[in-house]
Amino acid sequence: IVISQDGDVADVNVVIEGFKKLMEADGVRVIHLRHKQGRDGSNGYFKLAQHYGWALEETFNHLGDHGVVETTRVQRVIMLEEDLEIAPDFFDYFAATAPLLDDPAENLLGVSAWNDNGQEGHIKDATKLYRSDFFPGLGWMMNRAVWEDLGPKWPKAYWDDWLREPPQRKGRQFIRPEVCRTYHFATKGTSNNEFSHFLTEIRLNKDPVPFRSMNMNYLRRSVYDPALMAELTSAPLVHATQARNGDLPAGATSVRVEYRDNREFEMLSRQLGIMDNIKANVPRAAYHGVVTVNIRGVQVHVTLPLDRTGL
Repeated sequence: IVISQDGDVADVNVVIEGFKKLMEADGVRVIHLRHKQGRDGSNGYFKLAQHYGWALEETFNHLGDHGVVETTRVQRVIMLEEDLEIAPDFFDYFAATAPLLDDPAENLLGVSAWNDNGQEGHIKDATKLYRSDFFPGLGWMMNRAVWEDLGPKWPKAYWDDWLREPPQRKGRQFIRPEVCRTYHFATKGTSNNEFSHFLTEIRLNKDPVPFRSMNMNYLRRSVYDPALMAELTSAPLVHATQARNGDLPAGATSVRVEYRDNREFEMLSRQLGIMDNIKANVPRAAYHGVVTVNIRGVQVHVTLPLDRTGL
């Protein structure tokens, strides 16, 4: 475990040292890195980006400078902020999806533990994972190949929005769960707890899923894309108010709500009570313009017209 501390606050040092002793008593080594804050601006987003970039570079390429004897280079890093609680199957989830991340044919930028629409009323299946064009963050894994691409051009500020922009994402995608494997419990921070009304309703998975014994091949593009298109094609087209109120065709387990542009997506999302935020022209949790949630036990696909999804 690598803990990277920004600055040198005494109280933070005490917490980290206490954690080190606890972990090392169980045979887990903890590396404590200390980042010296720069002076270019007091904006917290600048400090965050500088710290993230430095910590990732040190972890991937310079642990030997911190007393670690490296027999092999670090191949993947899972990033957790200090205000995240993790699910009991957090590490199993990342272990099971690592082969997909490392496979160039899958065109993945990362794997995230977070679903922006993971609120209690929008989830159903803790075993289900999705592909997404949106970078969720909040507990995520990248590999060395991705860092070697992004590291040399790491931004001075707003690193997460930068990562979502086309020049960085390059059409690459993410794996994310239906039920979150992290929970954000902080009430203060650089972002002023943006989207707090959604964050507080997120449900953290409590029942471990044996991901490492499960077949993850359904997430491969060659399987996932045709399956999603088949489901969208067979799903009845309904209005958002019908999906919200459960006024659906008899026996329907999956329905489709259609939008034509970002403005209409935002309007329909508010009607459905899901995240309406869009970054770099990609709605949160979307894949090929499709955002899938569960409402009243029915799977609801909020989607572009099918001939515009690119599936």
